[in-house]
Amino acid sequence: IITTSLPVVAYSTTKMDEEPAYQLTKTYWEGKATMGEAAPWWNGVDEGLMGNIEGKIHPGAIRYYKEAGMALTDAQMYRPPQDSKAGPHRPAFFMRRENARR
Repeated sequence: IITTSLPVVAYSTTKMDEEPAYQLTKTYWEGKATMGEAAPWWNGVDEGLMGNIEGKIHPGAIRYYKEAGMALTDAQMYRPPQDSKAGPHRPAFFMRRENARR
């Protein structure tokens, strides 16, 4: 059986405060096993897929990932623009699921 796969990512603008982004990310990862019991495809989303995130990760999510010991690349690290007039960016806080199962 060949199946498709879709990205699993939550996005925010930089206007979201750090604490809600941290709590959302923490809640997701701490509840993922329960989600996997209800819908087994969630079990395919794991730390190994973190490298698939191509966008910038929200500072609140970065805080959780560092506490959890999850590796992030320099390209994933959000750094505020030097120009304060720059528009909002859309950093991600979760990860994508891109591996198809056969």
